[in-house]
Amino acid sequence: MRQIFFLLTSFLLLTVVKAQPAATAQNKVPATWKKFHIAPRVGVGIQKSFYTEAGISLQKYIYEMRHGFMVLNIYSVYEWIPASSGEKAVYGVKAGYEIVNNTKVK
Repeated sequence: MRQIFFLLTSFLLLTVVKAQPAATAQNKVPATWKKFHIAPRVGVGIQKSFYTEAGISLQKYIYEMRHGFMVLNIYSVYEWIPASSGEKAVYGVKAGYEIVNNTKVK
C-alpha cells in the first residue's frame, strides 16, 4: 500500500511541476473539430483497491457560440486490477462512451 501511495504521489507531483505558468494562459476558444481525433486514454485510481487502465479514444469537440460546447468520446481500454488480500488479479477490456455538455445560461 505504501508503494502505491508513493507512486501516485510522485505522479501527481510530476504533473504539478510540469504545469503551465499562469502568465502564459490564453482564453481562446478552440474551433470545432469536424472529425473524430484519436487520443490516448489513461486512468489510475483507488476505490476498494488500486486499478489502472490504458487505451485509445476517439474524441469530437463541438462548439457553437449560442449554445456552448459538447464533447463526444468513444473509448476502448485494457484494465488491470492487481491481486490483493485473497482476491485474484483482474484483467479485462472495457469499451464505452462519454458525453460532456456545457450549455450557456442566458
